[in-house]
Amino acid sequence: MTHFVTRYDFRAPGADPAGRRELFGRALEQAAYVEQHGHAALMLSEHHSSDDGYLPSPIPVASAMAAVTSTISISVSALLLNLYDPLRVAEEIAVLDHLSGGRVTYTIGLGYRREEYDLFGRSWETRGRDIEDKIRVLQHAWTGEPFEHEGRTV
Repeated sequence: MTHFVTRYDFRAPGADPAGRRELFGRALEQAAYVEQHGHAALMLSEHHSSDDGYLPSPIPVASAMAAVTSTISISVSALLLNLYDPLRVAEEIAVLDHLSGGRVTYTIGLGYRREEYDLFGRSWETRGRDIEDKIRVLQHAWTGEPFEHEGRTV
């Protein structure tokens, strides 16, 4: 059996705001269409500070795609975890899990572009240790039990 995955990165060099709105609107139409035509998954990627408009916020797009579909898997691959506050992203992922009925999966990515780390004031030198710490925060947060984070109970 053949499986098709439809990938979106939203690159559109030189697009104006109206063109970007159209691009996003058509992507949502396509998401519903490919679900109806047997595709296995939708895939979203993430990058920042790209001249071509590469998608910087995959979670809201995954939410919109979940709203216009009902069965197709949606994959965020990769979510550049070091660029996020881990408590906030844990909440966003949990809410999207409820909205989508558990259809969204994530590949946690370290990232490979130093300019993305610079944009968000994140340390390039400690990125390996930082992502391990953030993954632990996600895991603790999803238990629903209080835990210590940055010197406070959350």
